[in-house]
Amino acid sequence: MGIFASKESRTSGGNENEPLLNDSTIPIENLETPVSTKCRIYKVPSYLRNVNKEAYTPQVISIGPIHHNEERFQTMENHKDRYFNSFIDQYQINSENLVSAIRGREGSIRSCYVETVQLGSDDFVKMIKLDASFILDLFLKSRSGGWTIDDPMRVEAWRLGMVRRELLLLENQLPFF
Repeated sequence: MGIFASKESRTSGGNENEPLLNDSTIPIENLETPVSTKCRIYKVPSYLRNVNKEAYTPQVISIGPIHHNEERFQTMENHKDRYFNSFIDQYQINSENLVSAIRGREGSIRSCYVETVQLGSDDFVKMIKLDASFILDLFLKSRSGGWTIDDPMRVEAWRLGMVRRELLLLENQLPFF
């Protein structure tokens, strides 16, 4: 059977004369599916990934838990630490308050990922803290031109373009509340 159901499969028992729904007994407004209020972050289906793996897989930076702790991202993980320190210093953010806020939303954040996140609480909170502060600081620096002379995004100009592209990848997402 293809993607679309045949006429027989849309009826009860294959009898074309007996519809599954009797329009006279079920009000049309009850047939609409309610829209979910939760965000959902999915992995790319394998049938798409198999067509062009590189198109769906980050090469330079991992954001969120799906590709977290992969060896090829270690350089950017170090840069995230640097960006985090820059972010909290420049904007006078209390790191403990930030961690507390993330911990308070940990369940909501985890539930946005369709697949179960296999990180312990401390590692998960640290990852969200670093990834979120990296993204915010990157956006703020991009807008204001506030790059330091030794900033990796300035020193290796190709990196900024790659990071920007990879922030759009389906598997490289954080929920936005």
